[in-house]
Amino acid sequence: MTRWKYAIFEALSSVEDVEDLVRLFVHEGLRLFEDRLVYQDEKEWCNETIDGVAKKWFPNMDDQKALRRPILFSNFIKKDYVSTSQEDLKNYIEGRLKTFYEEELNVHLVVFDTVIDHILRIDRVLR
Repeated sequence: MTRWKYAIFEALSSVEDVEDLVRLFVHEGLRLFEDRLVYQDEKEWCNETIDGVAKKWFPNMDDQKALRRPILFSNFIKKDYVSTSQEDLKNYIEGRLKTFYEEELNVHLVVFDTVIDHILRIDRVLR
């Protein structure tokens, strides 16, 4: 629970409304709990449970906006740890890979949604 609190505190300055706070809360909960689960039914249970907690404690939020997946936070595009779209992350990563291709490797790598998720998980662990 302490890790969850510290992760939320790190990005609290970028929160503009209740929906942003809920997205941050859910994202950090999923990173702490869902990422450690193996089976799909366990992951679904974790998602439903965290969504249920968010709905219980934030009854005035817009569910459609706050709980819309994918929920991605990163400090790649901006210096701060902020919510970002999958398309923006994909464009940023492809730009970085283009530089890598020119300098190191002449093999084109495909960036798809699962790759973006893994990159963000690795970045979060390393941070």
